[in-house]
Amino acid sequence: MTVTRWSLRWQAATAFAIAFAALAMASTGVSHAAARSIIDDATGGDCSSMGAWNASTKTCILTSDVSGQIRIAGSGITLDGNGHTLTGDGSSAAVYVFSQSGVTVKNLKVTGGSSGIQLVSSSGNTIESNVITGNTQYGVQVNSSNSNVVRNNEFTANQFGIYVVGSLDNLIEGNIVSAATYGI
Repeated sequence: MTVTRWSLRWQAATAFAIAFAALAMASTGVSHAAARSIIDDATGGDCSSMGAWNASTKTCILTSDVSGQIRIAGSGITLDGNGHTLTGDGSSAAVYVFSQSGVTVKNLKVTGGSSGIQLVSSSGNTIESNVITGNTQYGVQVNSSNSNVVRNNEFTANQFGIYVVGSLDNLIEGNIVSAATYGI
């Protein structure tokens, strides 16, 4: 088989474009793997595929362990892990909240993401009573997000337990961080 210079350049350019796109998706917390979204509607979006949706309280209660990413795409939503485990895909946040307020994530075991739980441009949210372990970078990442509460969580074997950047007036209390390079 003869390979021309043009085809080698095209292959290299295509490989670069694919790598760049994957990097861009990972840096924004968006997973290229199967992601489930919890939304504020009659069914809670994908909540029914992993749990029970209560539309009156906007609460998704997990009824089994879940793999991949959960995106919370609505304000005022509660994700109650009910003691179940969410195993991320290793390349993005296991729980991703972008531009939402009044979200609560509680009673969840989170492992295997680049971040366990990531808040981006989100304010007035609560992350409490979770066990967050074995994420490659951050247990909880709070990015450009103000007035959130991170309390009573247990962090083990994440590079950073809790990472806060570009954010103001966040309350961080009662957390336990162990086996991390950086606590907070």
